Amino acid sequence: MLRRKIGEAHEALEKARNALSGFKILQASEEAAIRRRLGALRAEVAFVSTREREAQEFYRQVRSELEELSVNGN
Repeated sequence: MLRRKIGEAHEALEKARNALSGFKILQASEEAAIRRRLGALRAEVAFVSTREREAQEFYRQVRSELEELSVNGN
């Protein structure tokens, strides 16, 4: 009876070790994926920020030209 319980405990321990090993591999994979995703998101934010600044500057230029035309036209 004791031998059977020890065998069952050993089997449970091996299953837990295998599961832990799998989860460690998954953790490493997820950490790498997180770094890639963060890098991609940072690049996208930088791109969008640049485009927004460019669009705002273009709007300022067009608005200025429109005001000049309005002043010169009156």
